[in-house]
Amino acid sequence: MKFIKILGVAIFVYCCLGIFNILQAQHNIATPDGPLYETPGMVKKPVPVYCGPTEFMLSTAIEKFNQEPLVVGKVVIPQTGELIAMLTVFVHKDHKFDMSVLMTMLNKDELIPSQVVKTLNDNGLGKKIELFLSIPSNPNFAKIQKKIDAKPTGFFTQVIHSKDQIEKISDRLRSSGFKIIPCLLLPSHKNSKSAEFLKIDWSDYKENIVGFINEICGITDDILITSPNDFKRAYETISKLAI
Repeated sequence: MKFIKILGVAIFVYCCLGIFNILQAQHNIATPDGPLYETPGMVKKPVPVYCGPTEFMLSTAIEKFNQEPLVVGKVVIPQTGELIAMLTVFVHKDHKFDMSVLMTMLNKDELIPSQVVKTLNDNGLGKKIELFLSIPSNPNFAKIQKKIDAKPTGFFTQVIHSKDQIEKISDRLRSSGFKIIPCLLLPSHKNSKSAEFLKIDWSDYKENIVGFINEICGITDDILITSPNDFKRAYETISKLAI
């Protein structure tokens, strides 16, 4: 059931981000009744903006503001894929009031994902929340050593398409105590363009996706199922897995 919960969380986050993007894009549109954000249930409040080095900012929010991270995102240049900043939403530890949004600009020498996890672990957050880093589906373990040294709870993989990929990752990392959550793109005509872009070969499991999912879960205990363009296919697959 773990992979079903993970898919649910992924869909929830996706929907939340979609709503945020719509509001962000439309908040300055003039309407007869005023700005769109002035609607029942939505309250406009000033949000503090802080600037500083990434590690310093995260430590300050945790130690001085008594806050903890709620959502962490990336700011990427779409044309190049270059990561230029991190956006982190912090909330007060009582979860009742006080929120900060930190955007930290990056430089090329800053190993951001692993450094963020290391900073959060150093401040004790790793004992309260599970911290994951992403890795390629066919990782060069020497090149991801800094991510391993950051000691996250585990790793999400990029989209996988074979049992061999997961066995290789699992043999190397699960034996060291890391959790592994493989990402699987559901085979579907509507998802074919995504598969083509990612160079995914569905031939080994296209006709028996449920069996393949169960096989992968037998290795890792968890799986993240994605179906960006075919929610009907996702629903049908989850329904079969729930039987």
